[in-house]
Amino acid sequence: MAGWQLVKQLTCPRCGDIVARAVYRRFLPALRVELPGGTLVQPSSGAVLLRVMEQRVADAPPVDRRDAENGLDFVRRHLGEVMYDLTCHRGHRTVQTMPAIVRAMCRTPGDWVPIR
Repeated sequence: MAGWQLVKQLTCPRCGDIVARAVYRRFLPALRVELPGGTLVQPSSGAVLLRVMEQRVADAPPVDRRDAENGLDFVRRHLGEVMYDLTCHRGHRTVQTMPAIVRAMCRTPGDWVPIR
């Protein structure tokens, strides 16, 4: 079963639109995440993403500040994880850990997986 892989479409938790295509390979585990246009999404370490999220909170207008703060809190709780920072075409941003994406892909039936 060396060639086993799982391919799913990741969807935005706010609007349900497709955010990315994810390919998980079980043997020599690897996760590849691509934007709808085919651009590869590079994962980030928690430490790098922490600085990005702090800047988002500082720059967020009052109406978006709570979402930015929630994202920052998430990153602080998962500093040791590899994470993906994804944005749908409507501008909704989602940060999720690699293990959480893989778990969701394996547990969710069908081709579409909501990332939370």
